[in-house]
Amino acid sequence: MKPLSLRGLTVERDGRVVVEDVSFTAPAGAVTALLGGMGAGKTSLLAAAAGLLPIARGAVMLGGADITKRRRGVALLPPGTSLGRSATVGDAWRAIAARDVRPGMAALLDRLGLTGMVTRRLWTLSHGEHFAALAAARLLPAGEALLVDEAGAGLDRSGQELFLAALRTMAHDGRSILFATRNESLALAADHLVLLDRGRAIQAGTPASCYAEPQSAAAALLTGPANIMEGTVRERRGGAYIWTAAGTRFWQTATPETTPPPLGSLARFCLRPERVMLLKAGEKSDNMLTGVVTSLQSAGHALALEVETACGVLQVSAPSWPRPAATLGGEVLVGWDGGAASVIE
Repeated sequence: MKPLSLRGLTVERDGRVVVEDVSFTAPAGAVTALLGGMGAGKTSLLAAAAGLLPIARGAVMLGGADITKRRRGVALLPPGTSLGRSATVGDAWRAIAARDVRPGMAALLDRLGLTGMVTRRLWTLSHGEHFAALAAARLLPAGEALLVDEAGAGLDRSGQELFLAALRTMAHDGRSILFATRNESLALAADHLVLLDRGRAIQAGTPASCYAEPQSAAAALLTGPANIMEGTVRERRGGAYIWTAAGTRFWQTATPETTPPPLGSLARFCLRPERVMLLKAGEKSDNMLTGVVTSLQSAGHALALEVETACGVLQVSAPSWPRPAATLGGEVLVGWDGGAASVIE
């Protein structure tokens, strides 16, 4: 098993740094997501790791071996790749791999749960099956690591599930799988997550930790809807502290792993919409604000609200049943526990 590691990777294009000092490891036997917005540097990073772009500084390692000068064992599936105009999947595989891949093709398709696809006509494939077949075709001639750019683009939920299942099957064979995407829900379903912003890796870890404990506002917003709040730390009370904003006092619990911000300092917090509650008459919470509902939309199992408060607009995700007593333009009371928000830089 050979993990793929980037060490201080820096890439320049047209005299401009597009990837700067990026270091992380995509473990072998696991699926790693590279999540970033448009222009974050995802495509340049993958192209450089695959040997299609020159590296200004840094190194690419595969299983402890420096492959910077000769990137063998790394395959790239760029955006817009198709199975071509071949009649069947088997024909397309042979064209992509540029060799007869029949000995390994059947076994890999069997592990992917796509047995019988070899003779399938291309026009009969779903979008998800198309992606899975493409990924497998790229792996056959390379073998050790697969990089997928703009993974999941255009796929519905079932297609994304099929594609991720295919990647996981390939990873379980001991390969390193790294895919880049702008889709946070797809990225959060991976085994490991790297967040890329303006060419820099701003956080890495498990998807759960990156979502629950983002280290910055950029990391919080990349991984999903987030309320970014800030205020001044006024006093400490045991394992908690009080901060104020817009004349309102808020209670924040400090975890043993974190150091409370200094008294008088400006602190920033990430509060996820699902951690905010719509309070009924007489209900209390550690932190409370009144506001006016400016947006109210159904999201199936939940209601997505925007509430204008003295501290700005708060996004709230409330269960749709039993339906809360919230109406567009109506006044509501929202609240959250002292440990619901996380401190960010």
